[in-house]
Amino acid sequence: MSNAISVQSATRTFGRTKAIDRLSFTVADGSILGLLGRNGAGKTTIMSIIAGQDRPTSASGTADAAGRLTADRTGLRSHAIGALRSGARRAGRQSASTGR
Repeated sequence: MSNAISVQSATRTFGRTKAIDRLSFTVADGSILGLLGRNGAGKTTIMSIIAGQDRPTSASGTADAAGRLTADRTGLRSHAIGALRSGARRAGRQSASTGR
Protein backbone atom coordinates (compact mmCIF):
# COMPACT_ATOMS: atom_id res chain seq x y z
CA MET A 1 0.00 0.00 0.00
CA SER A 2 1.28 3.46 -0.84
CA ASN A 3 1.46 6.44 1.49
CA ALA A 4 -0.92 9.37 1.18
CA ILE A 5 1.35 11.54 3.35
CA SER A 6 5.01 11.19 4.20
CA VAL A 7 6.97 13.57 6.43
CA GLN A 8 10.70 12.94 6.82
CA SER A 9 12.84 14.57 9.49
CA ALA A 10 10.99 17.89 9.43
CA THR A 11 12.14 20.62 11.80
CA ARG A 12 10.60 24.08 11.97
CA THR A 13 11.92 26.83 14.20
CA PHE A 14 10.60 30.29 14.92
CA GLY A 15 13.50 32.27 16.34
CA ARG A 16 14.88 30.14 19.19
CA THR A 17 11.68 28.08 19.55
CA LYS A 18 11.44 24.67 17.85
CA ALA A 19 7.81 24.11 16.85
CA ILE A 20 8.66 20.64 15.49
CA ASP A 21 11.96 18.80 15.84
CA ARG A 22 12.98 16.02 13.40
CA LEU A 23 9.38 14.82 12.99
CA SER A 24 8.88 11.79 10.74
CA PHE A 25 5.68 9.87 10.02
CA THR A 26 3.66 8.33 7.21
CA VAL A 27 -0.07 7.99 6.64
CA ALA A 28 -1.16 5.05 4.50
CA ASP A 29 -3.55 5.58 1.58
CA GLY A 30 -7.17 5.34 2.70
CA SER A 31 -6.48 5.78 6.41
CA ILE A 32 -7.78 8.49 8.72
CA LEU A 33 -5.43 10.25 11.12
CA GLY A 34 -5.98 12.81 13.85
CA LEU A 35 -3.37 15.13 15.33
CA LEU A 36 -3.74 15.58 19.07
CA GLY A 37 -1.67 17.72 21.38
CA ARG A 38 -1.67 20.64 23.74
CA ASN A 39 -1.46 24.24 22.60
CA GLY A 40 1.93 24.94 21.05
CA ALA A 41 2.65 21.27 20.26
CA GLY A 42 3.16 21.96 16.54
CA LYS A 43 -0.10 20.61 15.07
CA THR A 44 -0.84 23.67 12.93
CA THR A 45 2.81 23.97 11.94
CA ILE A 46 3.03 20.43 10.54
CA MET A 47 -0.31 20.82 8.74
CA SER A 48 0.93 24.06 7.16
CA ILE A 49 4.08 22.28 5.97
CA ILE A 50 2.11 19.35 4.54
CA ALA A 51 -0.27 21.75 2.76
CA GLY A 52 2.65 23.65 1.23
CA GLN A 53 1.84 26.87 3.08
CA ASP A 54 5.11 26.75 5.02
CA ARG A 55 8.39 24.88 4.73
CA PRO A 56 10.63 23.11 7.22
CA THR A 57 13.66 24.91 8.60
CA SER A 58 15.96 21.88 8.47
CA ALA A 59 17.85 21.11 5.28
CA SER A 60 16.76 17.47 5.35
CA GLY A 61 13.07 18.07 6.06
CA THR A 62 10.50 17.19 3.40
CA ALA A 63 6.74 16.74 3.27
CA ASP A 64 5.00 14.74 0.58
CA ALA A 65 1.26 14.41 -0.04
CA ALA A 66 -0.18 11.98 -2.58
CA GLY A 67 3.19 11.50 -4.24
CA ARG A 68 3.89 15.20 -4.71
CA LEU A 69 6.50 17.12 -2.76
CA THR A 70 4.71 19.94 -0.93
CA ALA A 71 7.57 21.43 1.05
CA ASP A 72 11.30 21.16 1.43
CA ARG A 73 14.11 23.49 2.45
CA THR A 74 14.32 24.88 -1.09
CA GLY A 75 10.69 26.01 -1.00
CA LEU A 76 9.45 23.66 -3.73
CA ARG A 77 5.69 23.56 -3.35
CA SER A 78 2.76 21.90 -5.03
CA HIS A 79 -0.84 22.99 -5.31
CA ALA A 80 -2.05 19.37 -5.37
CA ILE A 81 -3.86 19.61 -2.03
CA GLY A 82 -5.97 22.21 -0.30
CA ALA A 83 -6.40 23.21 3.32
CA LEU A 84 -9.01 25.23 5.16
CA ARG A 85 -7.55 26.81 8.26
CA SER A 86 -9.42 28.22 11.23
CA GLY A 87 -10.51 31.81 10.84
CA ALA A 88 -11.03 31.45 7.09
CA ARG A 89 -13.92 33.45 5.68
CA ARG A 90 -16.78 31.83 3.83
CA ALA A 91 -16.29 31.64 0.07
CA GLY A 92 -19.52 33.57 -0.51
CA ARG A 93 -17.94 36.68 0.97
CA GLN A 94 -14.85 36.62 -1.22
CA SER A 95 -14.52 37.94 -4.75
CA ALA A 96 -12.86 35.71 -7.31
CA SER A 97 -10.46 38.42 -8.44
CA THR A 98 -9.11 39.64 -5.08
CA GLY A 99 -9.76 36.79 -2.66
CA ARG A 100 -11.27 39.32 -0.22
